[in-house]
Amino acid sequence: MPLLSLKSVSFAYDDTPIISAVSLDIAASEAVAVMGPSGSGKSTLCRIIAGLQAPDEGNCELDGSPINGVQRGVFLGFQDYDAFPWYTVRENVSLAMTGGDPTKLADSSIGDILAAVGLGDSADKFPRELSGGMRKRLALARCLATKARLIILDEPFASLDSRSRRDLQMITRKMVEDGGRSLLLCTHDPYEAAFLSDRVIVCSGRPLSVQECIEVKRTQGASVTESQLLTERAAHDINQALIGAPGTAENQVSY
Repeated sequence: MPLLSLKSVSFAYDDTPIISAVSLDIAASEAVAVMGPSGSGKSTLCRIIAGLQAPDEGNCELDGSPINGVQRGVFLGFQDYDAFPWYTVRENVSLAMTGGDPTKLADSSIGDILAAVGLGDSADKFPRELSGGMRKRLALARCLATKARLIILDEPFASLDSRSRRDLQMITRKMVEDGGRSLLLCTHDPYEAAFLSDRVIVCSGRPLSVQECIEVKRTQGASVTESQLLTERAAHDINQALIGAPGTAENQVSY
C-alpha cells in the first residue's frame, strides 16, 4: 500500500478548472517531484494533500485512510518563509516537534537540528532578524523536527543564491534518505527535481494534469562524478518533457 494515494483528484475555483483528474502514488521513503508552469495548480494540489483544501472530485488517502482535514502525518512547507514571527528560532523548531508547547523540546535536541541547517548561532533570534536564506534554513529545521512521514515542500529554495540553494538541497536529500520520510517537492528547476527525487511528475498547465512520469536512475556506490552525470541526464529528460507539456506561462494565473 502506498503512503499517499490520489485517485482522479479534480478541483475548480469559481467554475475555473484548476486540477483535472490527477492520480498519484507515493511510497514510503520515496521522493517525488511535481513540475509544471507557474500558476498551474501545484500549490493547490499541495493544500489538498495536506488536508487544507477538499477536492471537488476524486479520492485522497494517507496510509489507506481518507484525508479529511489537517493530517498529523503530513508537514507542508509553504513558498513563503514558514515560521511563527512571535517565536524565536528555537521555539519555532520546538513547536514543529511537539505540536504545541514551544518549551518542551530539550535544548540539546534543538541544537543538533539547528546545527544541521547552519543556524547554530541563531537559536534566540526571531524570524524577522534572519535573512531570506536563513529563514529558508529555519523552514528546513522545522521539517527535520517534525515527526511527519510525508514532507511537502512547495518551491522551498526559490530566490536563493546558488550556493545556499545547493546547501539546502543537500540537507533535504539527507533528511529524506536518513529519516525514512517521503517527500513531495514542487519546483521549477529540472536539476533540483532530478537531484532530490526518485520520480518526476511532469504536468500540463491549467488545469493541472499529469503528462509524463520520469524515473531518476541511481547507481549504488556511484562516484560523485557518476552521480552528477546521471542527475544531469535526468534533468535534460525532464526539461524536454516540460517543453512538450501543454500550457504556457502566459496563460497561467496563481491560485
